[in-house]
Amino acid sequence: DLPTAISRPPIDPVVPPQALAGVVGKSIAEKLSIQPASIFAVLNAPPNFIERMEPLPAQATVRRQMSDDCDLVVWFVRSRRELQEGMALRAARLTGGRLWVLFPKKASGKSDELSAAVVRELGQAQGLTGADRNVSIDADWSALFLERAKA
Repeated sequence: DLPTAISRPPIDPVVPPQALAGVVGKSIAEKLSIQPASIFAVLNAPPNFIERMEPLPAQATVRRQMSDDCDLVVWFVRSRRELQEGMALRAARLTGGRLWVLFPKKASGKSDELSAAVVRELGQAQGLTGADRNVSIDADWSALFLERAKA
């Protein structure tokens, strides 16, 4: 029964290789699809996050602020309020049309009010679509990819 199974989890669980094929061994830059020679902004990142993205693709440039020449924006949010207040601004300034929103995993203990569904809903309200690309960055952060809706 379920309570017994939970109280005695397997010591060495079997995980099918295909379950991990898309993320194991990939760098953070690969998970976020950072391209060679791209210019991308990283906003509100925790300490050392940019260093943890290395190695970056050849000639990729990181900015700490959004600018018109950014191909991609990587934005960390820690609360629903921060997401609601910042989504309209990010969407309006998103000239490249591509945005990763990184939010705390519930299991991290940093926030329990954000999820991929919440990020997608607030993005859609600003004309962005969720491409069903939800990526695990590390033990604390998940990311959802949004882009400008095609006209």
